[in-house]
Amino acid sequence: MSLKQNLLKKRSIDQLTQSIRNSIGPVDSNKKLDREGVRALLSIAGYRLHHERDLDIYVPVSSSGNNDILVLDNDLPFYRTTISDIVLRKSPTIKEMISIKNAIRILNDSDVVVSKKAESIKRLQQECIGTLDLRITESGLDEIARDGIDSLRNKYGEGVQEAIELFSELLKYQPAPKPFVLDHHIIAGDVVQKSGNETVLGPVIIYSLMQNHLSMSHRLFSSHVPDDIEKFQSMVTSPTDDVTTGQAVFEMLKSMVLSRQILQEGVS
Repeated sequence: MSLKQNLLKKRSIDQLTQSIRNSIGPVDSNKKLDREGVRALLSIAGYRLHHERDLDIYVPVSSSGNNDILVLDNDLPFYRTTISDIVLRKSPTIKEMISIKNAIRILNDSDVVVSKKAESIKRLQQECIGTLDLRITESGLDEIARDGIDSLRNKYGEGVQEAIELFSELLKYQPAPKPFVLDHHIIAGDVVQKSGNETVLGPVIIYSLMQNHLSMSHRLFSSHVPDDIEKFQSMVTSPTDDVTTGQAVFEMLKSMVLSRQILQEGVS
């Protein structure tokens, strides 16, 4: 798969993971774990189902050194032990419970449980992402930029938005904080949280869904400076000479990702 396809798959994994997280509720709530969503993650990560007694047990297929076993229930525990030990602890027979030694194991599984719930979901997410080839190449960036440019030229808003989101993923950009949100606009950029609830935005990408207008500024805008918010809104409607517009935005984003990649490789 290309870089774009892998990034789109990563985005799907991230969205599915968030949906599963949202399905987790307190013990006394009526919320139930999204088991179908978890099964989808397990399939991507490469686990096979082993059904025993009333348990759905998932075992890793690969020989990457990961021998932990997951039980698909509302606690979503990862175990570092054997299947037979898990079955004894989670679904014991009356005969097995008679043994004092077994009873101790059944009542306390902290010695073999690696993670539960949110931690297990996060682990699965990372294992799924680990199956993707997210190496940044110039040809991969060219494809994303080209598709964004074609979408902008053809006034295909969804395509422009997708390209912005993919470059935002690569540059670690976030959606604009509340003071800089505008109706009918896609706004994303480098967001820095400072003391006193101050948020600084910039560089920033701005796409007008109504006008099919794309722009990018490298200025920094502070949520604590009223003049900055006014300047930002003015820039959106009337870009100044230092604002990049149109197709050149995607070329700039591609160059920024490449420059950051070269810098990281140099540091490492």
